[in-house]
Amino acid sequence: MVESIAQYNFERSSEDELSFRKGQKLVVFRKAEENWFSAAIPDGEKSGLVPMNYVKVKECNFLQQVTRNGAESLLERQPDGAFVIRRSESDPSNEKNFSLSVKYGEGVQHFKILTDLSNKFFLWVVKFSTLNELVEYYKSASVSRTQNIFLKEMKPAGANAEFHVEAPAEFAKAKFDFNGEEDGEITFHMGDEIEVTRKLDENWWEGRLKPKAGQRVGIKGLFPASYVQLMK
Repeated sequence: MVESIAQYNFERSSEDELSFRKGQKLVVFRKAEENWFSAAIPDGEKSGLVPMNYVKVKECNFLQQVTRNGAESLLERQPDGAFVIRRSESDPSNEKNFSLSVKYGEGVQHFKILTDLSNKFFLWVVKFSTLNELVEYYKSASVSRTQNIFLKEMKPAGANAEFHVEAPAEFAKAKFDFNGEEDGEITFHMGDEIEVTRKLDENWWEGRLKPKAGQRVGIKGLFPASYVQLMK
């Protein structure tokens, strides 16, 4: 689970979705399907689907899609304390199961990250709402009870993080109505909100409309940049 902050209010339209309010903290388990995360509210037992463009995920580079052996290869040339968090191989179907692999000495030590009924993570006694909090804590407290091992950021090695965000999402609000008449263009009305996914040039952008009530995914397409105003 990694931290995220809700950018908008969201009311679920089906039982498998999760309602939340703007500004509320959420914890993201994984990408469940196209444009949707599986997530939960901290300290709560309920989890569900949330639209990806409604939340801002805190950037992290420690979640890796690697096996135990892959983690050892990734860390073999790293300094002591370098680490990755990966999906547990013992029960890969459980989205809440993670393992912590840490370089120490000539090898790599592996720790199982446990989860309680309130979706809190722990290695020993201290519990955390997110993996981000767990990582920060063990940068100044030893992850091992027999040796002093403190987590350190891994030197860049080219591996992609599961929830890595290359750049914060940009959102725009329509200044005028626009009627898309060509294939690939979207239609919107003044005041509609649009996630800007790509700027093709200074005149035309690509984006996704904020979903309407009952929609899971907003319509995506091209629109004139001069018809919208970027939101801060």
